[in-house]
Amino acid sequence: MANYEFDDDTEFDLPESPAPINATNGIPPDQMKMMQSMMQQMNGLQSVSSTSSTPTESHVALDGQEDGPHKNWTCVYPIYLDAKRRYRHGCRRVPYEKALLFPNSQLIANAARKLQLEYMHEPYRKHPQDWENPGRVKVHLFDDHGAPIRPEFPTNDDEDGNDAASSSSQPPVNRQFPALGRRQRKRVVRIGR
Repeated sequence: MANYEFDDDTEFDLPESPAPINATNGIPPDQMKMMQSMMQQMNGLQSVSSTSSTPTESHVALDGQEDGPHKNWTCVYPIYLDAKRRYRHGCRRVPYEKALLFPNSQLIANAARKLQLEYMHEPYRKHPQDWENPGRVKVHLFDDHGAPIRPEFPTNDDEDGNDAASSSSQPPVNRQFPALGRRQRKRVVRIGR
């Protein structure tokens, strides 16, 4: 058997990799200067806004961050306000008239901010029955003894409970289901016998 060497004529010179523009991060110097100026402008705006508002800490929890001081706060998932879900049974917890069509955790966090409540938005948490709509908001509604922190807000013990959903930026559903007509029996015609 002859010693045969395969030659496919595909030997090309490897392309030379271009020298890195900036060995530290790979960003061109002009873009780096522009990025730094944008960051300085954002820091300037942040410092102005933080002096005008009282809360300075972040209201958004990072993925994997532990509960910490807000462990015993009330959890509000979007499924609790969803008009498309059935009432109770782990789903909607507000009446249909006060429910929202497409709630998400950002709407709930905005409502808590407008009501000036302490809250923690956890966008990565999911309800087991609503896994496709991620996020939950933990709201500080009751103190350690179970008394409401803001007594002007109604609770489930009151007649007009769950009004926090109506203060969100999304309008409530406010519609009635159409009336169903009377059912008529089908006439069965038997052939034969």
